[in-house]
Amino acid sequence: MEKNTIYHLAKTLQNTKEIQDVFSNLQHTIYDMVEKNYLQKIQTAARTERDMTIEHPSKEVTLLRAFAPFTDEKGQKRIQELCRNMLFLQAMGNIQQNVAQLTEKELLLAARSAGNTSQESLPSPASAQLAGILMTWTLFSEFHS
Repeated sequence: MEKNTIYHLAKTLQNTKEIQDVFSNLQHTIYDMVEKNYLQKIQTAARTERDMTIEHPSKEVTLLRAFAPFTDEKGQKRIQELCRNMLFLQAMGNIQQNVAQLTEKELLLAARSAGNTSQESLPSPASAQLAGILMTWTLFSEFHS
C-alpha cells in the first residue's frame, strides 16, 4: 500500500495548536529582543536625564521648594505639582539641546576625539531626533506617574 503524502500533510496543517505555539514563542522572542535592545535603553537614558534634572533643578524650582513650607497643605501640593512639571520641562529642554548639538560637524569632532574616524558608525541627525522624542515620551511617564 502506497503512502498518501497529501493525507499526512493535511493532518499536519490541520494541527493549528503547533503553529499557534510557534507564533506565540516567536512573538515573545521578538518582544524580549525589542525590550532588551531598545526599550530598556530608552528607559535608562530617560531615568538618567530625570535624575540629573532632579539633582540639578533650575533656580525657579529651588525657589518654589523654599516657599513650600510656608503654605498650607493645598498650597504645598500645588507647589509640588508645579515643580514636577517644571522639572519635566527642564529635562525636555536638556534633551532638545542635546539633540540640537548633534550636527554633522559636532558628530565628526566627537568621533575624532574618541578615535573613531569611520563616518558610518555615527548616528544620523534623524536618529538623534528619534532618540530625543522617545526619551521625552518616556520622561513624561517618569515625571507623571
